[in-house]
Amino acid sequence: MQVVFTVLGWSVVVVVLMCLDAYVHEKQWERRRRRHSHTWQQQQAVMRRRKTRTVERLHRIARQHRK
Repeated sequence: MQVVFTVLGWSVVVVVLMCLDAYVHEKQWERRRRRHSHTWQQQQAVMRRRKTRTVERLHRIARQHRK
């Protein structure tokens, strides 16, 4: 009987640890995914600003040449 209780106890401990590990892993993955999408959005904003600056510079050069 003692052996059965010992095996059951250790089984419960192993299952709880596996669940905790999976939960922590999912949380880390979620955070990484969110951070990645955030940097992607920041990169898009940077590219958009760079594009508008380039277009403005080209328009300014074109205006100067027309004068």
